[in-house]
Parts: sequence; C-alpha cells; structure tokens
Amino acid sequence: MQAAHPVEAAPENIALSRTQQAVLGFCAAVAGFGIPVSTAMQNIGTGLLLMCLICMAPLRRELPRVLREPFPIACLLLYAWLCLATSWADVPWANRLEMLERMRIYLVAPVFIAALRNQAARQIVIASFGVAALLSALISLGLGLTGTPWLNTQPTLDNWPVFRSHTYHDLFIAWTVTGLVAALLFDHITKPRHRWLTILVIVVALIDVYFFVRGRSAQALFPLMLVWVGLRWQARKAVLPALLLLFIALPGLYFGSHQIRGGIDRVQENLADYRQNRIDGNSVGLRIEFATNTLKIIDQAPWLGHGTGSFRANYENLTGFTKETNQERASHNPHNDYLWLWSEGGPMAALLLVGVGAAFLFQIQRLPKWQRLTGEAAVLSMLAGTLFNSFFTDNVSGVGFMVLACALLGGPLWPRTRELAPEGEARA
Repeated sequence: MQAAHPVEAAPENIALSRTQQAVLGFCAAVAGFGIPVSTAMQNIGTGLLLMCLICMAPLRRELPRVLREPFPIACLLLYAWLCLATSWADVPWANRLEMLERMRIYLVAPVFIAALRNQAARQIVIASFGVAALLSALISLGLGLTGTPWLNTQPTLDNWPVFRSHTYHDLFIAWTVTGLVAALLFDHITKPRHRWLTILVIVVALIDVYFFVRGRSAQALFPLMLVWVGLRWQARKAVLPALLLLFIALPGLYFGSHQIRGGIDRVQENLADYRQNRIDGNSVGLRIEFATNTLKIIDQAPWLGHGTGSFRANYENLTGFTKETNQERASHNPHNDYLWLWSEGGPMAALLLVGVGAAFLFQIQRLPKWQRLTGEAAVLSMLAGTLFNSFFTDNVSGVGFMVLACALLGGPLWPRTRELAPEGEARA
C-alpha cells in the first residue's frame, strides 16, 4: 500500500517576540470580534492589522512570498483593473475615488494574509469572530423572548437582529455554524461534553436565524452551506441527511416558522405589487428594477463599462431618480455586484470578481479538509448571495469576508495529522 503523502504545508509560523505576539493578538481580536458587532471596530481592527505588518519586520519579510499566491494576485488584479477603469469614467474624481476606497480591502488582502501567517493570530481572528457571532444570537434570542428592544432590533417588525442588520446577523451566524459542523464532522471537537455543547450551540443558532430574525438571503443559503459541507465530507453518508434536510426540515420550517413563512409571503406580495408598478417599499420589486435598469446601462457600454465610480450618475441620468426626488428608488448600487462591476469596468471586472472566488477555492485546497470545507461554503455563499446583494462591495460583508478568508488561507488553524493524507490513500 502506498505511503501517505502530506498535502502542501503552509509556511512555518513567523518568529515574533512576546510583545509582538501580544500586539498582533490584540489587533486580531479587535478585527475578528468587530465583524459581527461594529463597523467602526471592524475598520479599526483591520487598520491595526495593517499597521502590524508595516511595523514588524518578520511580517514584512513574508509579503513577497504571499504575493506569489493565487488569491492575493486575483485581488490585486481586480483592484488594478478598477484603477485603470477610472481613466474612462466621465464623473468627478471624488466619485471614482469613493469606489476605489470601497474596494480597498482587495488592495491590502496580501497584507492580511502575511500578518495572519502567525498561527496564534489567525486562531484569534476566527475565534473572536465566532464568539461575537454566537453572542449576537444569544442576545437576539433573549431580546426576542422577553420582547425587549435594544441596539439594532426592530420589535415592531417582529425582527430581532443584534449589532448588525438581519442580513449580516444571519450570514455571520451561518458561517460560524458551518465551521462548527465541519469541526464536528472531522473530529476536531473530541470530548463528549464539548461535542454536546457544540451541538446545543448549533441548535440555538438555528432557532435564532429561523424563528427570531428575518433575512431571506442568508436563510436560503444556510441549509445549502450545510448540505455542501456534508456532501463534501462523505457523500454516501451525507446523502440521506441532505435529502431529509431539503424535503422534510425545510417544509417543516415553512409551516413552523413565521419568519420563513412571512418571508415567502412577502416575496409573493412584492412580485404582485411589482406587476402593478407599485415599487416603493417593495424589496423584491426594487431589486428587479435595479437589475433591469443596470442592464440598460451596461448595454450602453458593454465592453469597457462607463468607468469606475460612474454607476450612481448613470443611474440617475437613466431613471431621473435622485435622493431628493425619490430616495428609495435612486440607487447607488444595483444590489448585484456582478452587474455593478460590469456597468463600471465591463465584463472583465465581473470576471475578475469571480476570479477572486475561484482563486480562493483553488488556494484553500492545500489546507486541512474541515477548514477547506468551511472556506468553500463561505465563498460559495458570497458568490451566490451577491446575485441579490452587494456582498463583495459592501463594507460590512466584504471586509468581514476578506479578513476571514485571509485568516483561513494563512495556514492550518488546528492541524490534525490524520487529515493530511489524500483521500483514497492509507492513513497513518
């Protein structure tokens, strides 16, 4: 029988002094915890991580190596194309720079990967993010059960997101739970009491997402992420649970959860209103209108787009809607990143965005499988969800995803020897 060969290993941990480790750990904790909690904290944490790389020579020495990897290259190519597309934009430079600033995370992605080569730092980022996401779920449940309004909750709408709006609240919890499920499947949580506690946490998070908080996009993506992890874990064993989830659990959720039932009913109502040209206050109708009008804008410059930062001006010129005349229908983005980037940078910009996701999927294959599947589920949820949302260009979800992606790609979080043998070969 052929001996097992380990997969490509990540670079050795960067040697840092205790003080440097402490500073880097603090910055990582702020960045990770801030993603589900606060935009200001999120931006402060990412800025501090950037400063760590600038100030610490061992981290700077890792940057040239990082710049030879697929994911950082894809991020830089996307940002470079958007910079080039400013040259043919017929809008003030303030508009062009606003879009470049919005996409800044793709410019500094190599920096974060270099900083998160340190295993302790990437563990802290992931752990802090998970703690904050689960904390939001627990608080949301408590507020919903007691009927106590607090923070960003919307009790009049029977909706209880905490810290963030319902879209981000559900999405971040879904990523966290997917990671916990993958860790359970690959025996990274071994003690029985820890496994039962993890299962309890997963159940609590599921209850919060589907019974206490709105958010159709994440609620739809969540089970698909779990099915993906299950099928990629062991397809034969996971087929039956996946079928039960899709054909029994989901109908059960429809009849048992007023949030799911209400969300589907609102979609039907929105579509009916859209057919009668009632757009104001119509979430689905507005998205259809945004997409329809954006396609018209694309048709005016299908190959190169109108230039970086031009979307808002072109949309106003096409529709006549402005913030002053009709704030809700005056869009600064079409809630679809592919259409947005195509309208500004042509098909090349949209393809480069897909390339960022593809490069992530390629690069993460060298890592332990539980970590790989968590990353795959997260990036696929982004690629699918951005058809109806601005996930990649949004500061909250875009920066949040990129920091987590860089942490996952930095190297193994908790490597397990038995995961290093390729499938089908003997394991030690």
